Amino acid sequence: MTSRIQGDRFVRQWFLIVAGLMLLSARPLSAASVTASMDVRATVIGNCRVSVTDLSFGDYDPLGFHSQASLDASATLNLVCTKDLAVVVSLDQGRHSTSARSVRQLELGTYRLDYQLYRDSARQAIWADGEFGERVAGTGLISSAVEVTVFGRIPGGQVVPAGAYTDVVTAKVDF
Repeated sequence: MTSRIQGDRFVRQWFLIVAGLMLLSARPLSAASVTASMDVRATVIGNCRVSVTDLSFGDYDPLGFHSQASLDASATLNLVCTKDLAVVVSLDQGRHSTSARSVRQLELGTYRLDYQLYRDSARQAIWADGEFGERVAGTGLISSAVEVTVFGRIPGGQVVPAGAYTDVVTAKVDF
């Protein structure tokens, strides 16, 4: 009987070893799998923000210094745009100009005081709209403002009554 018990033990041990090996080599219950790809997209839009400081010429003396000399002043246009966006900054003719690309005019009632806006400090390139606007290349503008100077000039020798003359010019950014 001892040999039979030893034989049963041997069979049971052998059975457990074979069963363990079968469990280790068994495949998972899912016999197949499938995959699918998903496209992911985003569109970055071109955009700009613009602000300007007022252009204040100060005092114009038609009988004194400005009887012969021009009065110059400047303003700053701050521009923040999407990175690498090329833009054109235009300034319209103001509220009192008679036609496009003509002299701009400050107004006091029915009286006018001529002035002009320029893109350069030498005051040679008149700042206008469309193709005559200032081209600004985008060079990573997204993180900091680009300052563009607007140069103004009131020609000397104008005979006008005393008072506060005004105009409103609109800046436009095309991108």
